[in-house]
Amino acid sequence: MTQLDEVIASSPYELADSTFWMVRSEDAAADAGTRWGDFDDGLENTRVIASPKPPAGEDDLYGPLRAFRLRVSKPFAAPGFLAAACTAVADRDIAVLVISTFTYDYVFVRAERVADAEAALRERGFRASV
Repeated sequence: MTQLDEVIASSPYELADSTFWMVRSEDAAADAGTRWGDFDDGLENTRVIASPKPPAGEDDLYGPLRAFRLRVSKPFAAPGFLAAACTAVADRDIAVLVISTFTYDYVFVRAERVADAEAALRERGFRASV
C-alpha cells in the first residue's frame, strides 16, 4: 500500500446534507439565497448556493449538485489525494467541481450521479464516515 493509499483509507467522506447550485455573476454583491461559498477572481464572481431549488432570478447557474466532503487525514502530505478522487469519479464519465479548504476537499457532482460517484470513490479506497 502506498502512502497515498494509506491517506485515502484514513480520510473518510460524507455526503453533505444540502443540494447546491453554482451561480456565476459579475455582481459580487448580488444575493441569490443561502451562500455556502463565494469566490471572486477579479473577472467574475462564483457563488455556491445551498438550496433545494434553483436560486430565483439567476440565469447563469449549474445544478442541482451534491457534495462529497472528504476529510483529509494528513492535509498537504499526500500529493495526488484530490486527483485520485477526481479521477475515480471522472472515469465513470461524471464531471466534477471542486473546492478545497485546509482540512476538507469538496467534490461536487450532478445530483442524479451521486450513487455512481460514491461507488467510484469506494472502489478507489475512500470510505464513508461512520
